[in-house]
This record gives sequence, C-alpha cells and structure tokens, in this order.
Amino acid sequence: MVKLRHLSALCLLLPSLVFASALPEKWRLDDIDLNRISSGSAYYAGLFRIYDAALYATDEHSIAFDGTPLRPLCLSLAYRVSIEREQLIEAAEQALKKQRGDLTALRQQVQIVHDHYRDVQSGDSYALCYQPIAGTHLFYNGELQVTLPGEDFARAYLGIWLGERPLSPTLRDALLPKERKIAPAAN
Repeated sequence: MVKLRHLSALCLLLPSLVFASALPEKWRLDDIDLNRISSGSAYYAGLFRIYDAALYATDEHSIAFDGTPLRPLCLSLAYRVSIEREQLIEAAEQALKKQRGDLTALRQQVQIVHDHYRDVQSGDSYALCYQPIAGTHLFYNGELQVTLPGEDFARAYLGIWLGERPLSPTLRDALLPKERKIAPAAN
C-alpha cells in the first residue's frame, strides 16, 4: 500500500479540472436520479492524482452550499491511489477542525462515519449523499455503509470538500456552481 508520509500534505491537494472519466454520469439516490453536475481531480504535490471527485444533483440550480436548505446531492470520490483508513480519518478531522473548530455537537456522528471507513485501494470509491429527511448516506464502492440524520451533519461533513475552508478551494470551486457563495462555517 502506498503511504502518504505527511498527512497534512493532503490539505494542500491541488486539483485539476480534468474530466473525471471514472465517475458515472448519473447517481441513483433511493428514488431520485441525480446527474453529474461537475467534476475535478485532486493532486498531491501537484503531480500525483489522488482521487477524482464528482458532484451530483437533480440540476445545477439545485446545488447550494450557501446556507439555504440542502437539496438531494451526492459527492463521489474515486481513488487513484491506496490510502490507509487512519490517514483518511486524520485528514477529515483536520479539515473539520479547520472549518468548525469545536466538533462537540457532531462528535458522535463524525465518529460513526469514521468507524465505517476502510483502507482504500486504487479503484475504490466513497460517496456522501444527502437526502432531506433521510440524512447523509455513506457509500463504499456503491454499497451503503451507514446513514446519519441531520442537515447540520451533512453540511459539516460535505464541508470538508465544499465548505468555506475546504481541503482544496480550487476543487471546491470546480465542484460548486460559480454563482453559489459559501456560507461561513458555524462555530
């Protein structure tokens, strides 16, 4: 398994706006068909492609990460390299703390997601899909792992990639429609 020696470097991922061909055009979330609205790729040190990312929604106008109520959406990450579970968790924790500071209110839900993480190999994928009422679904290679209630959790965890202080602002900008402003993180 290839190890990324300095996890903090994951926070410096530089994306490319390269078409993410490994990701499907559509995503089925329960009874809703979502279309791939945008995509990008994340790079380590600007050279090594770590994952391809795609954002799915009913249409580009239904994507808002600006403080308005979230509509159904999915963020899918298709990994190009192998990464250990602990590295995924550490990167998520760092990003969440950077955005939200105090995670006390969400700690239990964050822990549940992290308990469901696995080591990823090249070709594996994770998807976080939010559906009002149902909550946030975590998929690993297309299989549902867990569902967590609450829009606040969805906004916080998806904020790792889509929030005001994401892992990569350039990737966030590639994924979110240009006219949508990012709401400040709640502390």
